[in-house]
Amino acid sequence: MPPSKEQRYAGVEDEFRVTTADECFVTIDELVSRSRRFFFNEAVHVPIFEPVHESDSVGGRIWTWYGGAFSHDYDSRGTLIEATTPLTPINKGIEALVDNVLTQRAQLIGLARGEDILGNSTHLNLLLDSFFEGTDLCEFKACIPSNSFAFVKAQKLGADVALIATHTISPVIAYLLFNHKPAKGALYRPRRNRRIELCLPYVPEPNQMRAGFLFWFAAVDYITDLIKADLREHKNWVERYQHPDYYKIILTKFPFIISDIKFKRPSYYLGYQIDSGQEENVRENGSKAMVNTEKGVLNIVDLAKAYTELFSEKLSSKATRKQIALLEDFLNGKRVLNVDKKGIPESLYLHPSYIEKNTGKTVRGYLNEHKMDKLASIHLKFFQSPFRVIKPYSRTSPQRIVRNLPKELDWDFINLELAEENENVVRRYLLEIPLHQVEQYLKIEESSAPSAFLNKIKRWVKSITEISNPRSLFAYGTLMNPERDSQSFGITVTSVQKGYAYGEAYDFGEYPLLIENYGASVVPGVVLSFSDFEQVTDKFDRYEGCYDPNPVFIRALRQVRLDNFEDTTSWIYIGNWNSSLVKEKLKTAPRVQGIWTKTTMRSRQVLSQKA
Repeated sequence: MPPSKEQRYAGVEDEFRVTTADECFVTIDELVSRSRRFFFNEAVHVPIFEPVHESDSVGGRIWTWYGGAFSHDYDSRGTLIEATTPLTPINKGIEALVDNVLTQRAQLIGLARGEDILGNSTHLNLLLDSFFEGTDLCEFKACIPSNSFAFVKAQKLGADVALIATHTISPVIAYLLFNHKPAKGALYRPRRNRRIELCLPYVPEPNQMRAGFLFWFAAVDYITDLIKADLREHKNWVERYQHPDYYKIILTKFPFIISDIKFKRPSYYLGYQIDSGQEENVRENGSKAMVNTEKGVLNIVDLAKAYTELFSEKLSSKATRKQIALLEDFLNGKRVLNVDKKGIPESLYLHPSYIEKNTGKTVRGYLNEHKMDKLASIHLKFFQSPFRVIKPYSRTSPQRIVRNLPKELDWDFINLELAEENENVVRRYLLEIPLHQVEQYLKIEESSAPSAFLNKIKRWVKSITEISNPRSLFAYGTLMNPERDSQSFGITVTSVQKGYAYGEAYDFGEYPLLIENYGASVVPGVVLSFSDFEQVTDKFDRYEGCYDPNPVFIRALRQVRLDNFEDTTSWIYIGNWNSSLVKEKLKTAPRVQGIWTKTTMRSRQVLSQKA
């Protein structure tokens, strides 16, 4: 499916070191456990209404009520807390992004109880405008310097933009966005999902963010447009673009190219980190810094003004007059950055007065003004019902359609899995839905007749796989006894084969629950076949609670090994990681050793009547 132009987003990730008076690190789990606000966990899609701190837990990504996130990271000194804004549509402007940064920082302040919160770094993410002639330029690959290997493969458009930026505007980025003497310089990183990430020393001042972020966004789009304009002039543009030194062609279109640019092993996994002293020069000398270019030595302010003029059209399209005037104030010396050479500047500490100074409101008052972000509400709709039966089986229409949300959320779209079960075949659809189109999908899911549903969602289908319906079920718990199944459900079992499913079974009291883990062990059971498979599984689905909101069990196709060592595919009721009940019970449930031996059925209504 050819890519189409989508809404573009930006986001900021701040890293903080949070410590107690005795210099012990504080984790996000502990901070969240104090709060009465709403959080939910990305790793298992479970809303957290009453967070509980576990001292031995490192935690995952915790999503905030308005769409931001907190998560853990580490460096050589110890634990860091990452505070990530919601994705901010570019068309909302720089002010919306900076407001989200302030809101996320305010929330971290609100969670703290007197700990020191020290800013460590600020990472600015931008979704690239990568579509050209029906192709996504980010699908091309380039070799990028890595701290683990000599080079690794990454998306080429982000790499080209990063290379061009480091050779042209990197001193300007340092001038606008460095306000103290950090241990390391900027890192220009091409990321997956069409992103480019600019990793900076911590940027504390909102006006500095407004000016510097605006300049960077304009520069990225200007460079991208130059690349597209150049490729548009060549019929065999693919071959031209794939050349590893293609960026050098674009460099010739810039008025000033920085001399002596050298790269060092990046301080993160991959990217371009400068090792030529240019950034150090700007940090040390500020507006008096002189920059070596291929045309001679140039003052940093003159270089910044030259590139601001070059990007003027892009700046005008992204900013208000007030924001452009703010950028000019920095360039003309009306606003001076605080370059600190002695220890840690006070501005890098995050505390309540920071919010009061920059918003004129208390932390609580500022946070209470912010409602749930629209994108967060989109995520939340899926989190509240990650698994859904869109069309149940019926005699008149023997077809079943279910939707499930995979464990990972992507940066600019939602991934969904759909399974269409018919008498003879099962089709698995993988959907990739851009965030700004998710509401359209939800309306289709809520209002479309099942017969029209699959046709209406075709535009988001990334792949379809089809296999024969095995019309068999692997049972490992209360459904293992054919005679009891026949009596309880009024069904006929036509064959029974011993077998094993991959994973681990846990004792949930009345029943076992299989958790998938292909590297762990196997769970013994039986493969059952029936005379009327669709009616039988419909009864079993109701018995296992598959139609419940966010059910404990999901029926899915999985590989099973038979007793004769042959592999086959069969339906199986597996544990739903998205269920809060599953998550809670797994904390204390013992592993089932061997075959399930309890003979009682679950305390649910047993459907002996015909469906």
